[in-house]
Amino acid sequence: MHRVAATSPEGRDAAPAPSAATERIAALVEQLRHAEARCADAERRAAEDASAAAAARAAAEAAEARVAHGDTVERELSTVRATLAELQDTHTTRIEELTEALEMATLDREMAEEKAEQLAHELHASKEAVEELQLEVQLRKEHAALGEAAAREAMPVEQAQLEQQNARLKEALVRLRDTSRETDAAQKKELAALRGDAEAAHELRTRLDATEAKLVRAERVVEELRAQAHLAAGAEELLEQLTERNGALEAHVEQLRAEVDELDTLRAINDELEETHQETEAQLQHELAMRDETIAKLQTDASAHAAQLSDYDATLQKFREVVRDQVHELEQLRARGASAEAPSSSAPAAPRVAPALPGALPQQAQARALHHSLERLDAAQAQRHLDVVRVYLPPTFWAADEAAVGTLLVLERIARLGTLLRDTLAAHADVQDRLLAGTLDEALLDACALRHALAHLAALAEQSAAALATAPPDVFVAQARHAAALAPAEQQLRQLLEDVQRDRWDEHACRRACDAIVPQLEQVSLALQTHASVADLAAKEAGSASLAAHDVDTLLAGAGLAHAQLRILTERTGLAADDALEQTASLVRIARRARVPARNMVRILMSLRAAHEAVHIESVPQLPGLGQLSSQLAALAAKMAHAVCALVRSADIDIGAATPDTLRAALPDDSAAAVRDAERLAATLDALHTAIADPANAIPVDDAEPWTARALVLHTAMQHSAAHDAEIAERTAREAALRRALQERTNQVEADAVQIERLAYQLDKARTLATSASDLRAEVEALHSQLAQTHGRVRQDTSAPAPAPAAGDTRRALRVLRAENQSLRAREYLATLAALAPLPKLQRNTPQEAPWDALVDEARRLATAPCVVDVSKPSRRAAVQYEAQCRARYRISEQVARIV
Repeated sequence: MHRVAATSPEGRDAAPAPSAATERIAALVEQLRHAEARCADAERRAAEDASAAAAARAAAEAAEARVAHGDTVERELSTVRATLAELQDTHTTRIEELTEALEMATLDREMAEEKAEQLAHELHASKEAVEELQLEVQLRKEHAALGEAAAREAMPVEQAQLEQQNARLKEALVRLRDTSRETDAAQKKELAALRGDAEAAHELRTRLDATEAKLVRAERVVEELRAQAHLAAGAEELLEQLTERNGALEAHVEQLRAEVDELDTLRAINDELEETHQETEAQLQHELAMRDETIAKLQTDASAHAAQLSDYDATLQKFREVVRDQVHELEQLRARGASAEAPSSSAPAAPRVAPALPGALPQQAQARALHHSLERLDAAQAQRHLDVVRVYLPPTFWAADEAAVGTLLVLERIARLGTLLRDTLAAHADVQDRLLAGTLDEALLDACALRHALAHLAALAEQSAAALATAPPDVFVAQARHAAALAPAEQQLRQLLEDVQRDRWDEHACRRACDAIVPQLEQVSLALQTHASVADLAAKEAGSASLAAHDVDTLLAGAGLAHAQLRILTERTGLAADDALEQTASLVRIARRARVPARNMVRILMSLRAAHEAVHIESVPQLPGLGQLSSQLAALAAKMAHAVCALVRSADIDIGAATPDTLRAALPDDSAAAVRDAERLAATLDALHTAIADPANAIPVDDAEPWTARALVLHTAMQHSAAHDAEIAERTAREAALRRALQERTNQVEADAVQIERLAYQLDKARTLATSASDLRAEVEALHSQLAQTHGRVRQDTSAPAPAPAAGDTRRALRVLRAENQSLRAREYLATLAALAPLPKLQRNTPQEAPWDALVDEARRLATAPCVVDVSKPSRRAAVQYEAQCRARYRISEQVARIV
């Protein structure tokens, strides 16, 4: 009874809601009607604007048709322009009005949509209220069905009135539901109509934009027509100006042609002068090279004459000593004879001859003898000094370093001996002199090949010595094994020099020696290839230039010999060999021109190497590939010379052997290509000579001697102490033990931290469950008190039947059951925590471990604090808490790493 009375006023209050909603909907419909009227007005104005734009477009088209009529067209254009200006102003004003009306309609539609949404929310709330009332009525019906008979017997008048009110409320709710449905349908229709009006307004706006674009295009067409009229008026004047300019340009072109002809003439004269200058320069360079060679030859002859004079002086010295001894013996015999005849005459006999012997020696012979004696004294003293210093050197030097030093010295001696042999052969047979004298032969070609082999040997030895002199200390010591292997090569070269001095020269023996020594030097160079330096670069450059110069000499000798033999062959047999003669003459001319820069390159590179400098490799990129081209041309020339000489010899025996076929077989397959290659070789040599002669391309050579670092290592090893090693080992072992202890302690701390964190999480969960259990207990107590009050009311009203529990009581009962379930689970968690082992007690830290105290306290606080964050629901507060926890853990880990 009490509950029915309580719910009935809610039904009374909810009844007036449909009337207010109907009034709002009516207001919205009225606003929509006004918006439709405005849209219709806007459409009418847009149609008027479209008709006006069409009229303007027609007027513009008519004006375009009358553009060619001059002044009349101008007046019409001004009239049309004024009309267009008026139409444009009118159109702009109407567009602004339409825009304002469209904006107002849009705002009205948005307000109507907002009100419709608000009414929809109110309708939804009303439906929920109706559903609750229906559920309450259903419950009432169920309760009433149980005690209907008893209620009818003793039903008071008030209760009957309440039932009638409930029935009226039910009918009102049904009417409210029907009205809400009708209102909802009407609102949907009105919204659809508003959407259609909005689409129509959008179409009108689009048509308006298109009309404006057409108007702009029409204005552009008018402007273009006006410009065309002006251009047509001034076209004749422009044509006259262009004609005058064309005449002036033609006159200027004629003048320029005359100047071009004069410049071509001057260029031809300049080219002739340049060619003359180049020929003069080449002749002067050739003369300078010949003078240099003559000077070098004279210096070699002077040194040879000086050596010969020293030999003669030594021979004369020995002869004078023999004469002196014989005179002394003669005086002794005379003295003995005189003493036998007159004993008193022996005293004054000796002083007459003895003073004359020393004065008979020439002063130059004395100087040379003294010089050789002093050199022998210096050599003896140096050997004696080495024998004494050898005792002071450590045994490790004699074990490895002494042989490495021997390898370096033997390489330098081999290079020097090879250079001496090469220079000696070059002094005895100069290609340029033999070419001018016309005495070239096959023996000179063989001598050129032998000189090239000796130059290759010397270049390899120089390169290996330079690389070894700048190699790392370990590589320097590792090359000690080559000293013993290269000693026989040095002896062979010394024997060849002695043969040259004693006129027992054997070219075959020299060639065999070169063929045996070069593979050994290539093996040493290959072992040092990975340790090249700038000093090695300087040696390579000098060696490449020297080999190229010898190849040019071979090319000159081969081409000159072939040319001379071809002349002899044509004179004897009458064969037509003009092309071959011209090609060999071209080769000779090119070789003579290339010989000058090649020799200058060798001289400049040798002087740079002596001054501890080299040429930057990027400035001479053609130098590495120069040897391949020069060697190919030298081999081709030598082969051609030998073939032509053999043909001449066979023609001397049988003149019929000299035929065009045999001559073609003796010559190269493509002589023109050989001439082009020779030209390319000469051009490359000129470019390289220019680059090498430029001081800007020179770079300094920093000779880092490996024996200095090696000596430092040996001295350090001599100063090594066993006690120091033992102390270092002891400290290392102690440090390793401390590191292990620190690592074990760190692992233990990490394990304790993990366990503390796990226990803190479980403790936090237990606290949460305990809090929930206490809340549930308070709620259960409140429910018990409510239940006691309910029992009291039931006892008071015994005549009324006991009502069934409502939906709210069912929900409360479910909450009670959940609370009891959580309480039981909390007890299980608490029992699990009580069964866990107690936490380990931390030992008190020593004064040395003071940095750990604050760190452990902070880690313990962070682990035991209730810092579990619920990240299932994204929120700013949870993200901030999680980030703060991550920063705290990272800071503690950094402090631990720093202390460790």
